[in-house]
Amino acid sequence: MTAVPMRLNLKLALIGTLTCAALSGTAHAAPSAWRCDNGKELVGEFTPKAGQLRMGDQSWSLQRVRDVGEARYVDRRKGATLTMARSQAVLTIKGQPSVGCKLVVRALEPDAMAAGRRAQPPER
Repeated sequence: MTAVPMRLNLKLALIGTLTCAALSGTAHAAPSAWRCDNGKELVGEFTPKAGQLRMGDQSWSLQRVRDVGEARYVDRRKGATLTMARSQAVLTIKGQPSVGCKLVVRALEPDAMAAGRRAQPPER
């Protein structure tokens, strides 16, 4: 058995640690908010594979599913589906009517434009 120089071991360990850290942090959740037909605000954070969604006191943990032309996230346990296309979203919960929602762009809200404020992310 040949001895590996200590310096090489440290370099390999550092490369492995940095690679793991980079891979684990590649997809960060992006917060977004929608104003819905029922008068409530829908707030979500999404990665390409999963999402967290909240409306009022209800919340869902969603998984991305394959769909052509739309982004679909599903919480099979709670029977919820969120379908997003451009600035529109439809939330469907088993046993309830679907709710249509429009993306909120905080920087374009009338009060933000009048005050000249910068865009703020939705509250968590």
